[in-house]
Amino acid sequence: MRPTADSDHVLATGSAAAAPNADREARRRPAAVMGALFTVVSDNYDIVLPVIALAPATAYFYADDWSVSTRALISSWVFVATFLGRPIGAIVFGVLADWIGRRRTTIAAIAGFGVTTVLIGLLPGNSTWGIGALIALIALRFVDGIFLGGGYTGASPLAMEASPRERRGFFGGLIQTGNNIAFVLVCLITLLVLQIAEPGGPDAAYSLWGWRIPFLLSSVLTIAALVHYLKNVKESEAWKDTKKDASRTPGVGIFHPTHLRGLIQVFIWATGVFLVINCVIALMPGVLTQRSGLSWTTSIWVLVAAYGLGVLWYPTLGALSQRIGRRRYMIGVAIICGTCGAGCYYLLIRAGDSSVWTVALLAIVTSLLVTAPGAILTVYITERFPTAVRGVGFGMGYTLALLPAAFYASYQRWLGDLIDPAYTVVALVVIGAIIQVIGALMGPETSVLHFADEDARAAA
Repeated sequence: MRPTADSDHVLATGSAAAAPNADREARRRPAAVMGALFTVVSDNYDIVLPVIALAPATAYFYADDWSVSTRALISSWVFVATFLGRPIGAIVFGVLADWIGRRRTTIAAIAGFGVTTVLIGLLPGNSTWGIGALIALIALRFVDGIFLGGGYTGASPLAMEASPRERRGFFGGLIQTGNNIAFVLVCLITLLVLQIAEPGGPDAAYSLWGWRIPFLLSSVLTIAALVHYLKNVKESEAWKDTKKDASRTPGVGIFHPTHLRGLIQVFIWATGVFLVINCVIALMPGVLTQRSGLSWTTSIWVLVAAYGLGVLWYPTLGALSQRIGRRRYMIGVAIICGTCGAGCYYLLIRAGDSSVWTVALLAIVTSLLVTAPGAILTVYITERFPTAVRGVGFGMGYTLALLPAAFYASYQRWLGDLIDPAYTVVALVVIGAIIQVIGALMGPETSVLHFADEDARAAA
């Protein structure tokens, strides 16, 4: 049975308004989709760097007399600083994407976070700048977050606007594999550098220069993405058509009651999605080393395998959502995530006496099940807003949801007063799944929408 839209949306009817752009968008589609994939890879590469590449070199930025708790707190600041900057970037660049165009906005954002990441890779340490080195690191991570938050606002809507309705799910899932590709790249580069640069204290080779290599290599991704956008990617025809309405004020339209309801609904659903994804990205490495008994290197290889399989997993799931409908998919995978995914996570935590292969299999299955809701983040959020406010709507909906999900450690501390602290991550997966179901039930079916029809309805 084919999905149908609710009263807030209209069915795809082969609108004649879309016909003039069909051939042009078909020619531009591969470049736009690959551009969005490049952007997501570059974005997540920068996000993962402090978690993986900088972790063995944190002593380079710390004073010798700082306590363990102080170091842990500061490490969280380095990570969270980026997430605090992202909402600012999402709003600013989102407005720009709806005002001056998807392409130009994306180019500016990519250049911004590329330069900022290289500057981080050139920073001196505590022995040279003292506390100033750490302040500079956190400040640059915050600025980096502004540009990273802006990267999505142009690239993803542009790619989805260039995709045919019946293939949006697949292309959206393909774009989301950028998260997996970035994680694998950072892990492999870090593991390779650790073979030639010994980790240790502030004077160890990895602390002095080894950690800089993954950061400086981000410039390769940035240059590749910029060249691709400058040479191959054209502006969205859907945006050009909407731009003809000179009466609209950029950014203000998102506060129209209809769009604001959509933003709130997307925020709730995406918060649940990011909460369960953080249970894998941020918490699974610790589970594998502290609970399941794997070495740090082995745990990274296990996660590389899980994320590598995700490159095939996400496009498949995106295509499935196109076939059965986004809403049905969202509810179904949330239930699977909160039951089967949480169950596998529970077994993983208790697998300390099991073989490496058993632990690896449990970790891979858990990762695939728990992160499955993320396959349609790009396509669903894009479909929830008409072209006139799609840039700012996508940026705010995607990025604002990262904030509450980023405080998973605080939630674990609260849950630890109620249950065994070892299993708080399982509780977070269940809670995240419940939030997803609530958010999905609040929203409409979107897989059948044609953007031209939706824009006509919004204009009316």
